[in-house]
Amino acid sequence: MTHPDPDHLVLLALDEQRSGPGDTAHLDSCTQCRDELEALRAVAGLGREAAAETALPPVSESVWDRIAAETGQPSPVAPRRRGFPRVARYGVVAAAAAAGAIAGTLVVTGQDEERVVAQAQLNRQPSAPDGASGRVRIVDSGSGSLRLKLELTGMPAPAGLYEIWLYDGKTTMIPLGVTVGTEADVAIPPNLTLQAFPVVDVSAQQLGQQEHGTSMVQGTLRG
Repeated sequence: MTHPDPDHLVLLALDEQRSGPGDTAHLDSCTQCRDELEALRAVAGLGREAAAETALPPVSESVWDRIAAETGQPSPVAPRRRGFPRVARYGVVAAAAAAGAIAGTLVVTGQDEERVVAQAQLNRQPSAPDGASGRVRIVDSGSGSLRLKLELTGMPAPAGLYEIWLYDGKTTMIPLGVTVGTEADVAIPPNLTLQAFPVVDVSAQQLGQQEHGTSMVQGTLRG
């Protein structure tokens, strides 16, 4: 079986190309490519959701240097960071979404009352040190858009960074954003549902690592 070129799958996910009869036939029979395309579309949704956010405060040069290191792009990162650039590789799609999430943590929100719609206690996984744990709240500030707020406890400073994932509990994990500290506040794209992705996972990642790294804490969201 000949699989489609990875670049072609990315362009399909971004609606940059139309799928042909050969694509449809292959995706109907190939679970691997079908799952990858679905994951790419979900990550693309992250970029589109982030592009809608405007009026961001200035971000320091050191933050853009870190984003450049994580994405493998030259520093400084171009100011059009909130948009979703045309890309030719799956890893850049995920990295772009992560870069948008880093910038998103710097947004100063208003004083609207937040409503907690789900939460989870994140439990230590075998690779994490004793005492590691976390807490997640999914909040709705009143606009209908959801954000994931993370607090980590007992976690060592990462060699690279920690990445936050939503997991369907089976085969698919969607990256939401990254943190190098003990807290994070990242957007949940509107095309994802907590019913379909009820598990929150925080993994240790090396800089530039695109696939899921080593799970450190994990828990299931409850309403």
